[in-house]
Amino acid sequence: MEYTNDFYRLKSVFNPDTREIKIPGSQVKIVNESFISDIDMGEFLQSDDFSISENLSFTYPIFIPENTGSRKVILFLHGLNERSWIKYLVWAYWLSLITGSYVILFPISFHINRSHSSWIDPRRMQQFLTERNKYCSEISMSTFANIALSNRLTEEPMRFFNSGYQTAFDIVKLMNQIRLGKHNIIPESSHVNIFAYSIGAFLAQIMMLYPLRKKSRRSRRETSRTRG
Repeated sequence: MEYTNDFYRLKSVFNPDTREIKIPGSQVKIVNESFISDIDMGEFLQSDDFSISENLSFTYPIFIPENTGSRKVILFLHGLNERSWIKYLVWAYWLSLITGSYVILFPISFHINRSHSSWIDPRRMQQFLTERNKYCSEISMSTFANIALSNRLTEEPMRFFNSGYQTAFDIVKLMNQIRLGKHNIIPESSHVNIFAYSIGAFLAQIMMLYPLRKKSRRSRRETSRTRG
């Protein structure tokens, strides 16, 4: 019951276009911070992908703990094909409330509010679903909810990789903002933990492995020089 109450309470006040949102009956609040993805994706993105301005300039919600001087931060990554933060708001709220952390809900490329608004319109997507079912008759469980992603991956399977690649560099930019004290909300030198779900967890695992891979290469070079 408590979860249900919090779900509807947060759903009723959340608006990604509102800068600061107060949560009734709580000292925790939400701030929607702006972000620009400025990585050069010329070698990766398809030409029509560049026309999706929402993917390059967007906002992401941050749950602000009661103790705004907290140095604890949780980076929250969502699942595949999500079009809204609604179901994650309670998760983020309780993570902030219990741990006293800033909780950043960061959207993966072409997901949530980084996707074209038409992708969440059932009437427009139903037309594409009908057309897809004509030439993919063996697919019986497809719905309008994932047809935009399915069509885009059919056109260019590398879009799945490209989306993760862009998001990884966006997250690096975000982490550098925090580490260098250039973030508008989060205090400098905060310790960042990761809470990730589904495809977000997969992306987090890859990013955690990347420094180890770089270290491994450096170690091999040092070993080679020593042997030489």
